[in-house]
Amino acid sequence: MKHSRRSQSLQRRIITAMVLIGLLPLSLAFVITYLEERQAIRDTIGRDFRQIAIEAAGKVELQVMQGVSEARQLATIPILRGAVIDSNRSYVGRDQAAIRRIVREWERRWAMRPRQDQYPDFINKMATDYLNEWLRIRKAEYVAIFVTDGQGALVVSSTPEAQYDQSQALWWKAAINGGNGQIYVSDLVIDEKLGFHVLDVAVPVLDDAQKVAVGAVNVRLRRDELFKAIQEVRIGEQGHAMLLSTAGRPLI
Repeated sequence: MKHSRRSQSLQRRIITAMVLIGLLPLSLAFVITYLEERQAIRDTIGRDFRQIAIEAAGKVELQVMQGVSEARQLATIPILRGAVIDSNRSYVGRDQAAIRRIVREWERRWAMRPRQDQYPDFINKMATDYLNEWLRIRKAEYVAIFVTDGQGALVVSSTPEAQYDQSQALWWKAAINGGNGQIYVSDLVIDEKLGFHVLDVAVPVLDDAQKVAVGAVNVRLRRDELFKAIQEVRIGEQGHAMLLSTAGRPLI
């Protein structure tokens, strides 16, 4: 009996050992397959995310480039460009100190007008009416439009509540670029008066030779328009794309 039990026990051990030996390559194959599949999934997801990022960036770029294109068109419209040229003529023959005194005086008159929701009398009415009609058609895309002369003084504005002296604004300095002129696109910035983010797109107004920046046009793109472009990009059922600032901070 004892010999029989020992034989059975030995057989069970042998069978168990054989099973374990057989399972070892299967387990190893399973682990290898799992790792390969996981890497393949990661690669696929990575490619998908890259494609999604490219798609989202393309949509935003299209919105921004439209803003740049339309700002450049405005900078060449005769009635707006003429208002800039006329404003610059008032500085001819004066030094910088005298020019700043002129700008401050006009700024004072701008601030002291009886009603802040109305334009002062010295603003070019025809150019203002043209700009407001242009903005009315594109109200969904833009918050406001500013046109300044070569000193940063406001020449035409789509809103009477704008700041008159724009010479310290980052968009104005960038667009003028020391007279060389350049296209400028900001990060999304908070508009204190409006209480939401906007994107500044600014271009120079050039002289007759198309070489020197003599003014600037700024179109303020609505954040919601960028949000629409981003919102259309979906990841699965609940995932969505986000727009980040250059510092990596989520903006949309």
